[in-house]
Amino acid sequence: MDNKLIIYKPPLLAVLEQGLKIRDYDKETRLGLAVTLVENLLSDLGVSKNADTTHHLRAIKYITESCVNYTPKEIEKAFQLAISGEINIDMFQQLNAVVIGKVMMAYETYKGEKLTKHRKKMADDKIKADEYSLTPEEIEEIMIEGCDRIFKDYEQNGMISEQCAHLYDYIFKKDLLPRDKEYKDDKMKRAKLVAKSEAMTRAGGDYELRRKLKNTLIDIQNGIGGNIVSIAKRLVLEDYFSKLIKEDKSILNMI
Repeated sequence: MDNKLIIYKPPLLAVLEQGLKIRDYDKETRLGLAVTLVENLLSDLGVSKNADTTHHLRAIKYITESCVNYTPKEIEKAFQLAISGEINIDMFQQLNAVVIGKVMMAYETYKGEKLTKHRKKMADDKIKADEYSLTPEEIEEIMIEGCDRIFKDYEQNGMISEQCAHLYDYIFKKDLLPRDKEYKDDKMKRAKLVAKSEAMTRAGGDYELRRKLKNTLIDIQNGIGGNIVSIAKRLVLEDYFSKLIKEDKSILNMI
C-alpha cells in the first residue's frame, strides 16, 4: 500500500488573503503602498500618469481608506483577473476610485466562488484538529523544548537556522524581550536589509527572479514579502540569546 503523505496546497487566492492587510500598516507605509499600486496599475492599464492626476490621487486615497481589508497582493491580483477577463467587469483605460471599487467588488464575488471548497475544508480540518488538540501542558513542553533547541543552535553556530517566529511569540509573552518601539523599528530596518540580500542571492541564477528583482526589492522596502517580520523576530532572539550567553545564562533559566 502506498502511504505517501499528501500535502494540501491551498489555492493562490487563499494564500494572497493571508498576508498583511492594508489596515495592518502604519499610515506612512500604507500611503507608500497605495502610491506604488496606483503607479503599477496605471502602467498595466496603459493610462498616462499625467492624465487627470486628480483622479489618481483620489484612487490612492480610496485604497488607503476603503480597501483596508485586502492585502496589496490581492488588489494586484484583482486587476490582473479583470484585465484578463476572468472576472466579469468591463475594463477601460482609466483608473479612479469608481473603477477600483467595481473591480474589488467583482473580485470579492469571484474569490467567494473559487474558495468555497477550500473554506469548507478549513472548517472541517479545524473540527478534526480540535478533536486531537494538545493539552496546555503538552504545548508548554513543546515550546520549552523548541526554545532550548534554538538557543543551543545559536550558542554553537552564532545564528538561529530554523523558523522561530512562534518561539519568539512564546518568549515575548514571558515579558523577556524588549518592547520599545525604537528597538523594534531598528530590527525591522535590519530585517529589510537581510530580506533584500536574500532576494538578490536567490535571483542570482534565475532569469525570472532577476527580471522581477526590482519590484521585489520595492515590496520589501514597503514591508511586503521577504518574511520581514519573521526575520525581525529572529534578529531579536539572536540579540537576546547573545546577552544571555554573555551573562553565562541559558534560556531554560529564564522561562
